[in-house]
Amino acid sequence: MESDDWFFESIKRYKNLSMYDLLQYVTAMDWVSGESLCVGTSNGQKHEILELTLPDKMLADEKEAKLKKNNDFQVNTGGFPEKQIVDLKHLPDTRFCITAPKDSTSITLWEMGTTDTDLIQKHNTVTSVVSNNLCTYIDVCNDQTNKYIVFGSTLDNVTILDANNMKPIGDTSKSKDGDNISSLYLKSSNDVYICTNVGDIYHIDTRTSFHPVICHQHQICNKNTHWTMDHLNNQSNCLLQVSSDFDACYYDIRSSKTYLKQLDLYDDHVSRTNNSSLHVKSSADGTKFSINGLDGMVYIYNTLSLTLEDKILEPVFIHKGHVMNSETQTGSLYITSHLWHPWQQDLIISAASDCSLHAWQYNL
Repeated sequence: MESDDWFFESIKRYKNLSMYDLLQYVTAMDWVSGESLCVGTSNGQKHEILELTLPDKMLADEKEAKLKKNNDFQVNTGGFPEKQIVDLKHLPDTRFCITAPKDSTSITLWEMGTTDTDLIQKHNTVTSVVSNNLCTYIDVCNDQTNKYIVFGSTLDNVTILDANNMKPIGDTSKSKDGDNISSLYLKSSNDVYICTNVGDIYHIDTRTSFHPVICHQHQICNKNTHWTMDHLNNQSNCLLQVSSDFDACYYDIRSSKTYLKQLDLYDDHVSRTNNSSLHVKSSADGTKFSINGLDGMVYIYNTLSLTLEDKILEPVFIHKGHVMNSETQTGSLYITSHLWHPWQQDLIISAASDCSLHAWQYNL
């Protein structure tokens, strides 16, 4: 499809579509609130951490949006990390975020501005007991009155922190298994779920031990296949795994060693790659999920139409805007990250390797 044809088609396919160009490409991002998000950006040599406020029109209804003058992202606060940020999570109900720098097993706590400054300032750094140069992943949770952080890159260097004082509660340094991690889910201070690159799922129950116990192991393992994971929503007990071969698996954390559903997500139009930026994200209500990182597009799937007999799930929408609006060669362009809005229906933020940042709502 030519870019001009796509542009005219997009008028029907999108409720809202706003496309922006940043000075550097986004490497990681997370919501601060429903109105703003925190992003890490880099050009390979210079690195930034920014708090961006959404354009007013993206959060207004159709009639009000026409009256809004603010059509661009606004920089609220910003800072300058020493290394590229590979993962980033906002600490809920605070003005703090946690980042993982490239080639490091440490995490950094940042304060996103104060009444005296709009500078995002480094507040604290915590390093894992076991060090390596692999990508570190982070997750956070609110557990009653306390907040907790988990981070790690391999099964033997996962650390759980009390976010109130940034002190370790425990770690997995005594584990003899050093498989690489692709994603973490901190369900509570007692329960951590881990997905490895090869798709195995492990559980840590901190009430009994900090040793990762395998919940499910893939019987057929392709060394070139990369797996990642997300939970459907905060109230759900379901995990969703997706692979770079466009396979998907639903897993109930209450039922050990059994998948609820295995699906083939393959689409004839997909140009498969093994990019390490593979991410799967669930919508806030858990009825949809999306994938990025295999190419320059974001693929959206609807789970409400699934039946027990279904083996293949086709995407209900494909966001091609980054490819169609880019001067970069299609084969080298890929989506670096994307997020579903925490409450605005079907609003998604996506970023690509050509420094583009899109905010869009789709029509079905």
